[in-house]
Amino acid sequence: MYLDYETVSLIEIYRNSESTMEVAFGTMILFIVLLVIYYIAYLIRKKMLHGKTR
Repeated sequence: MYLDYETVSLIEIYRNSESTMEVAFGTMILFIVLLVIYYIAYLIRKKMLHGKTR
């Protein structure tokens, strides 16, 4: 099984106990940012639909 350099370095980061918290924290931030963007898009869509019904 061939692993490229990026995948190997990612596995090493995940194996490192100190970096595991950083990875989890970064993933959490990414998830929150995506959630906020989705919520803003939902509000804009809701406003546009409300404007059309008027």
